[in-house]
Amino acid sequence: MELIQNVEIDSGSENPIRADIYISNLPGPKPVVIFNHGFKGFKDWGYWHLLGKKFAEQGSIFIKFNQSHNGMSVKDIDQFSRLDLFAVNTYSREKQDLKAVTDWLFNNSFIPYSYINQQRIALLGHSRGGTMALHFGSQNPKITHIVSWAAYHNYENRFMQPQYDMWDDKQTVYIPNGRTGVDMPQHISIYHDYRNHKDELSIKNSVSTSRKPILIVHGTEDAVVQFQEAIDIKSYNPEIELYLVPNADHVFGGKHPWNETQLPEYAQFAFDKTLAFLKK
Repeated sequence: MELIQNVEIDSGSENPIRADIYISNLPGPKPVVIFNHGFKGFKDWGYWHLLGKKFAEQGSIFIKFNQSHNGMSVKDIDQFSRLDLFAVNTYSREKQDLKAVTDWLFNNSFIPYSYINQQRIALLGHSRGGTMALHFGSQNPKITHIVSWAAYHNYENRFMQPQYDMWDDKQTVYIPNGRTGVDMPQHISIYHDYRNHKDELSIKNSVSTSRKPILIVHGTEDAVVQFQEAIDIKSYNPEIELYLVPNADHVFGGKHPWNETQLPEYAQFAFDKTLAFLKK
């Protein structure tokens, strides 16, 4: 396996996307898995590096990246020094980042074009990143397979949380980060972005007519996104595969940092199911 870290990809904004690439040593064209992190997430969180190694060991190319407006500078590993960017992140920006990474895949100096199996380009996302994977993956012709881990079924419900009531009085609310202890600002522009693109960003609209293979993975003990949301997504399209991981939480047993050499037990279940799905 070859690992190439912190590759910069033009995001179209002042802050580039940074990506890590895991490339299998097996010969021939390889399936690709693009991994999209979630809200307050980042590419070096927890066990994501082990996920990359496992996919590469199984013959794939795995790409994980920091979204351009996730709050990190190009120098950050697990701290958020660019909260000014985090504050003005939007769903449209995250969609643009995914397009930048997907387009870059086919035109870069790190992955030879002959290494790419164009019939096997999977988009895997966790939490909000999984919700965007469902939306973007259903629409983008380069993506052939879609997998979400712990995704929610629509964006609008996120704005019903108590902290967003303060948008009535001010333009910015603050979201606590339990790991760092820092309150992270979020500007009302993300809500305006959602309202302006509500139909386009509808997960139901995106997946209900999709003919692409889609897998939904969710833990039954997820306290952040209830597993009923996975069932709701499944209801949008009977062809969607649903895998509930008994007793798993929102991060499938993981935490940051993750210093073990193996995936958490529940994450291993999620990986095994995902790998089998992508090999069909």
